[in-house]
This record gives sequence, structure tokens and C-alpha cells, in this order.
Amino acid sequence: MFRFIELEIHGWDFWPSLSVPLNAGVVILSGRNGSGKTTMLDAIRQLLHAPQLSHRRRISHYLRHPNQPALLRAVVSNAADSKGRRPFERQQILSDEATLACALLPNGGSPEKRFVVLAGRVGVQEFQGRLLESRDWLGPEDYRRVLEYAGVSRARDRDGAVADISGEAEGTVEIDPKNLQVHFKPISPKFANKYGYHGEPRCANEISFSLYGIG
Repeated sequence: MFRFIELEIHGWDFWPSLSVPLNAGVVILSGRNGSGKTTMLDAIRQLLHAPQLSHRRRISHYLRHPNQPALLRAVVSNAADSKGRRPFERQQILSDEATLACALLPNGGSPEKRFVVLAGRVGVQEFQGRLLESRDWLGPEDYRRVLEYAGVSRARDRDGAVADISGEAEGTVEIDPKNLQVHFKPISPKFANKYGYHGEPRCANEISFSLYGIG
């Protein structure tokens, strides 16, 4: 399994182009309702080829600019495991980092999705050229197989590898344990406020299990 190191977004929703470091043991997105937490998680869902977005969200919700594609990039780990196997070795990528990139092209209906997996840290100009100006990219089904070999299971795909957690009281939070095998005790806005992790008492805590490397 790989870990996210950095996320880069261009043309996603109304956001300006931005780069977000994610290279930490635990990553928590914190903010008020409507501040963009779910928007960022849905970008990660696209890079993980999740079958659906957050509740009541659609791809068209994020493609705000007519005839302009959205570009998403993640730098991820590609280190060898104890058996010497690397997540993206089938793509002949033997560097310790790899780049996953996705282009979503509006076409009047469901957007066309194109993906690339490249060695090392690849800048926007290079992966944009591959995705938009050539035929050297992967379609969704081929990309899904690449991710499966890298450790993204079907069960994790079904849940988008990202979970949104909300609660108003302390206690144990269980999220589909058959699929994720994850329990937190407790996770609540009260806990978050106490330690300064959250600014809005009733705002949902959103945690990406994919960033934790769990599973």
C-alpha cells in the first residue's frame, strides 16, 4: 500500500491552483461547514478511482469552468516492502516516490476521465501534456487494475477510501467494520474543540483513512 505525500489541485470547484502537503502519520482536515473539507476529500477520491463522491455530490458540482478540465495530482510513496515489492513496479516505476494524476474533461454529460502513473515527482506541465495532448494515458478500468496491484482493495474502493465522521456526543464511532476494521474511541466535536483541532462544535470531523495507511 502507498501513502499520500502531497496533493495538487487545478480547476477543481472554485478553488485556485494549490498544493497541500500530506506527509504525516495522521492528517486531519479541520474547518467550518462549507470551508472545503469534503471538496478536498472528493479530489482524493478521484485519484483513488472511487465509484462515488460524498453524499449528494456529483462530478459536475466540481467542474465549474466550461470546456476547462480539472487536473488532480498526488505524490505517493513507492517504497519496497519487506519482500522487495513496490506498489507501482508493474509500471516499471522503481523510484521511492510516484505521481498519480487525473484529468476530468467536461463533455456535456459524465466527464471523461484520464489517468497517468509516473515515476518520481512530476510537475504540472509534464502530466498535463500527457493527459491532454497525447494518447499515452490510462482509462478508468486500466487505472483501477494499477491501483488494485498497489493495494487499493475493492472493499476500500467501495467506500471511496475516505470516510466522513460526524457526531455530537462522546462515545465509540464505528464505520463499517467489515470493510475498514477501524474504531475510534472517542471521536467527537467536543474532543476536537478541547484540543484545538476543530473550530465549529457541530461540524463533521472528516478523516481520510487512505492517508493513515490503514488497511
